[in-house]
Amino acid sequence: MANIIKNVDIQNIKLDGEQTLWTYCALDCAVTQEIWQKIKLQLDDTTSKTYQFELDSLKTAMAMTLKGLRVDTDRVKNMRAPLKSKRLKLERMLHLFSNAVTGKDLNHASPKQLQDLFYVHLGIPKIMSYKKGQQKVSTDREALEHLRREYPRAKPFANAILALRDIDKQLSVLETTRDKDNRIRCSYNVAGTETGRWSSSEAPWGTGTNLQNITKDLRSVFIPDEGKVMFYADLEQAESRVVAYITGDDKYIQACESGDLHTTVVKMVWKNMGWSGDAKQERELAEQPYYLHFSYRDMCKRAGHGTNYGLSATSLGRHLQIKIAHATRFQLLYYGGLVAKASVERWHKQNPDAGFDELLVKGKDLGGGTLRIEGAFEGIR
Repeated sequence: MANIIKNVDIQNIKLDGEQTLWTYCALDCAVTQEIWQKIKLQLDDTTSKTYQFELDSLKTAMAMTLKGLRVDTDRVKNMRAPLKSKRLKLERMLHLFSNAVTGKDLNHASPKQLQDLFYVHLGIPKIMSYKKGQQKVSTDREALEHLRREYPRAKPFANAILALRDIDKQLSVLETTRDKDNRIRCSYNVAGTETGRWSSSEAPWGTGTNLQNITKDLRSVFIPDEGKVMFYADLEQAESRVVAYITGDDKYIQACESGDLHTTVVKMVWKNMGWSGDAKQERELAEQPYYLHFSYRDMCKRAGHGTNYGLSATSLGRHLQIKIAHATRFQLLYYGGLVAKASVERWHKQNPDAGFDELLVKGKDLGGGTLRIEGAFEGIR
């Protein structure tokens, strides 16, 4: 005879290991079904289609999780060796700096030691951050970029620490635990973000990593299976085109349809980079590295999206980690040379929800990812 177990009584029932697993599985199914009976009554035609789309995406997500990506082990070794060498040199240099100030080595991964260095020994006012409603003393990337920008005595320390952190991130990808078949896998969450994008994390077996956060220079370690090819597909300036046609801005529409919009913006901001009029050569110039793994084109793309969605120069500067004066100059050039400000403002007045609302601000998503740039737009003249 089967036992009936209610979730409200689970704490008072003694179960062995196997019974616990079966009970958990049963309750997971039963309670989820009970919740669904309530939630489905609140769905309309649009939300029902959204739910069904995400439900249908699960099969693809599971197939991707099980398949994983093949890794070029030789490429991993060739990339890892110079990074480790560079890391060792940076670490020794940081220890020398630290000993000169504090009399001891510095662990760049210790927030407590970094706080002691900057806010006690170097006498810099504490930088505070607000996370989940709590105020904390900060030594995150944003804080370090502020320190090196505003305090010359902090600059050599901040530069070394940021460089070490970047190397550590690259090494963490290269040293990610692979499965026995030499593949890296991850778990995909098809409903993991507020904006509708998938999120990912390590695989269910404890191996792998977030495969959606791999920088361009590290993607070369992943190779296609025999007889297959890898390719990158993306809509062409889709978000900018949507804004252009919704606002009815003829000048912006023409800019979108006449070529590479984001390279056009780079040409507008940095006028003396050697533009030739050849589309291929100009795209290559725009794709040159600007900061970290972001190019000049990346910079203008995100600044353009933020401006389209109503970010003020102050907010744009804060989100992109650039000086407000440079953000102001960008927007003056952007509105004056590419987009009619009146058409964007009219669109926002007619559709208040079209702006860069709290949903996107929380995710700090300016068209493809968070971008933090120290001294951006320094080249504007």
